[in-house]
Amino acid sequence: MLRVLGPQESGRDFLQSLLDIHDINIERSQFFDTIKSDRRLSFVEEISQQLRRESHLGLLDLDPLAAFPELEGRAVFAGDGHYIEHACHDPRSDYKGKPYVAIGHFFAIDLRTHWLHYLDLSGEGTKKEHDMSVLRKVSDQLKVDGKKGTIWVWDKAGIDFLFWHNQKQAHGIYFISRLKENMKPIKCGDFRWDAKDERNEGVIADEMVGVSAGIIMRLVTYIDPETGKVLKFLTSDFKLPPGVIAHLYRLRWNIEKVFDETENKFHESKGWGTSATAKRLQGHLTAMAHNLMLLIEAKVRREHGIRDEKVERKYEKQLRRREEVALEKGRRLPLMIRLLRRRATQFSFQFIRWLRNHLNLKASYEQSLPALRRAMVSYF
Repeated sequence: MLRVLGPQESGRDFLQSLLDIHDINIERSQFFDTIKSDRRLSFVEEISQQLRRESHLGLLDLDPLAAFPELEGRAVFAGDGHYIEHACHDPRSDYKGKPYVAIGHFFAIDLRTHWLHYLDLSGEGTKKEHDMSVLRKVSDQLKVDGKKGTIWVWDKAGIDFLFWHNQKQAHGIYFISRLKENMKPIKCGDFRWDAKDERNEGVIADEMVGVSAGIIMRLVTYIDPETGKVLKFLTSDFKLPPGVIAHLYRLRWNIEKVFDETENKFHESKGWGTSATAKRLQGHLTAMAHNLMLLIEAKVRREHGIRDEKVERKYEKQLRRREEVALEKGRRLPLMIRLLRRRATQFSFQFIRWLRNHLNLKASYEQSLPALRRAMVSYF
């Protein structure tokens, strides 16, 4: 937790802070040998899996998808890649004539619980790899908990019709994405949908379309009531209400906000080590830190009634302003906006600082709570 949450610029910086603040002396060679250990990586992966099995269901009290009975019992994830700066001693490699050493991590976020999963490293950490290449490598992870009906929401880089068709036929896994500008699907028919269902607000068409290799997909056309922007969504799910398809894709923004959190609030914008093992270890531990913070946040909310009130007030103020702007243009906010907002999309700086500061102070849980209450009421 300290390594992920700390503002240290390097591994050596972190080791010095451990010695200065905690009187913990870890040899530099020992630390850097450990982060490139395959055995240690397997150990961390096992801890991460066990933590999820024991804990993530306790976060369902804020499930934004509980309002949709059609999704009952179905897991819903958003996935994407995130690139950060190379490690200090990474060898510079030549990629398409240019130095390219950005480290790519692929993550998935559970849209019910906000739990963050680490999927895999892109291009062994030496070059960019297409999203579909990574998805093929981690295809055995897509059927989460062995459940049929799992939905994956991915941006346009995750479109491969044959891949998702096979996932649906063989494993009961579905996908939702945006239509690419250069795609010309052929209309085969229309799906019936209820225009009176408020969840379908903004939907103007729900079509059956033919795509490549004779595969049939569903195309939902949606006009955002707030902006007037026309959006087209492709999916292999033929049963969900079309408005739910559109709003599940809206929730994909959660993973982008978590990337912003890990890079700018956790300061995880640079690689820890040069080996692929060290880079994977960093990805797993970054996800684990986010998830442990989710559990801490849930604990203080349930047991002590502590919520991030200032963030809630700020969001309500933003919604009111958005409503005013939309009304001035003769538009309105989608009714689903409030229905889907059950938790903040990322932790506030003050929550992160509180946790980091009290870990460094070696304060007990009870000793730390007054400072947290103070930090959750107003901005400093």
